[in-house]
Amino acid sequence: MARLRRIDGQRAEVVVVVLVTVAACLVIWALRRPDQLRHPYVWAEEYLVVNRYQDFGPVSAALHPYVGYFMWPTSFSLSLATFLSFEHLPALDYVLCTLWFLVTVLLVLVPASTVDLRWRAGMALALVLVPGEPEVFGVLLFVFWWATMWPLITLLWSKDHWALRTVVLAVGGMSSLAGALFVVPYVVSYAISRRRRDLLGVVVLSACLVPQAIAYLTSARADAGLDAGAIVLQVLRNASFYALAWVPDVQTSFLAFSGAAVLVAAAAMAGQGMARSGHRRELAVLLVALLLVHIVASAPAPLLTHPIVGGSRYYFLPFAVTSWALLLVIMASPLPWARTTAVVLLCLAGLTLSQGFSRQHDPVDWSAQLDRCRTEEPPFFVPVHVAEAEAEMWGAHLVMSPAMCDRLGHGQ
Repeated sequence: MARLRRIDGQRAEVVVVVLVTVAACLVIWALRRPDQLRHPYVWAEEYLVVNRYQDFGPVSAALHPYVGYFMWPTSFSLSLATFLSFEHLPALDYVLCTLWFLVTVLLVLVPASTVDLRWRAGMALALVLVPGEPEVFGVLLFVFWWATMWPLITLLWSKDHWALRTVVLAVGGMSSLAGALFVVPYVVSYAISRRRRDLLGVVVLSACLVPQAIAYLTSARADAGLDAGAIVLQVLRNASFYALAWVPDVQTSFLAFSGAAVLVAAAAMAGQGMARSGHRRELAVLLVALLLVHIVASAPAPLLTHPIVGGSRYYFLPFAVTSWALLLVIMASPLPWARTTAVVLLCLAGLTLSQGFSRQHDPVDWSAQLDRCRTEEPPFFVPVHVAEAEAEMWGAHLVMSPAMCDRLGHGQ
């Protein structure tokens, strides 16, 4: 009886930790993009999916690659939202985006893991408290960034969960090219563990990498080419910005030096931890994943972005994985200096977070925009947000077809 009571108590503790963490994450999620909750709207390249839905139908819109890669969580969700109600598209946009975020948090918390639940709660909070401006929060266009994390999450699971693992890996791999490239830490994990579930990850993500690579290589992104020197500098800037983005007007040379110092420190902490910790595999795969996301996130716009000023989406993956790696060092490293260094870096990242915690935008009445097809001649352009100000909206990108007007009962 005492053993049963102890088991029941442990289960109750798990439920409490999960519920409290989920509630805290949802509150912070809403606070980081409050205007998307109060005044939801359609954003930026979402128009690509919506336009394709109207021109070619929901299947084509959901399956088609956009801006150089397949991002199925975004394209499927936007196609579904457009099918359900174009009139309420912004609200559905926010609801579906929040559901993707919630599933991501639950994938961190619920499956059994080699990482203790309390530390996984910290990892979930680290996602929603990722330093920098919250561009990827509350906007359905950017849910693929969250789903891209899914393959990395499965690397921390301690049980097979064959069906769930396969689905999560496939979704993550078809979220973006970066998601499919998580095959690299899976290869490292399999080399260390020789577990069949890691081999499954290699197979599934390799299968996803083929169409993702084809989509990229046949897109305009590939035609632009890559500047290796600029990418290396951006990788160093990424590492530096994690702790120092809150410092104004920092010179590029100092950012490169401090970024190199951060990466060397991270490698030293992980290396010592792998040699003396029971979490050798976890530290190894997170270190490989960290280097991978730094490179992948640096490639699209090297030396042109900033985590607070502009282009913060490119820092989401590097900063999130950095936070996870630091938390794992604090949890697993037997070295006091490594744990102290990790704590200091997390505290500095908190200063970066304070400079871009929340984002607001001008409220725009979506229904009023749709009413244009009552009075105007086709084509009917619906402006979409791209920045905070209404004056900066893209006015001639999202096109509402006459058929969509008729569906809404607005046709002339």
